[in-house]
Amino acid sequence: MEDEFKRFDLELDRIRKDLFKLEPLSIEDFGKTNMLQVENPIVKDSEGNKKLALRFDVSNFKPDEICVKTTDNTLHIQAKHEEKTPQKQVYREFSRHYTLPKSVDPLKLSSILTKDGVLHIEAPAPEAIEAPSERLIPIQKC
Repeated sequence: MEDEFKRFDLELDRIRKDLFKLEPLSIEDFGKTNMLQVENPIVKDSEGNKKLALRFDVSNFKPDEICVKTTDNTLHIQAKHEEKTPQKQVYREFSRHYTLPKSVDPLKLSSILTKDGVLHIEAPAPEAIEAPSERLIPIQKC
């Protein structure tokens, strides 16, 4: 019985030490939190047309706590949640900024929030957005 208490105390000590330990995100992890997809934001829809498609996980927020807006060619997604009771206080904030490709018209952006809290933002993407996958560039001699 004494050994069990000793193991329990050791485990509690380990938990206490790790509880407030802050580990920085690696550069690979930076920006991935709450962002479900952005590596290749240009996709084809069911008719084969190209479109900008972004997805964000905002499941910790109510729809009226989420704001999506544009400023020039920058998309801003912000959400704030505050909860106060005599027993606890909760505050959450989400903020993402995405520079739109030059040929995406900010006025044509649309957003849809799914039941499971995924925010879909889409806009038509003209052909001019994607560059050819490979192109030889001739070298001129001086």
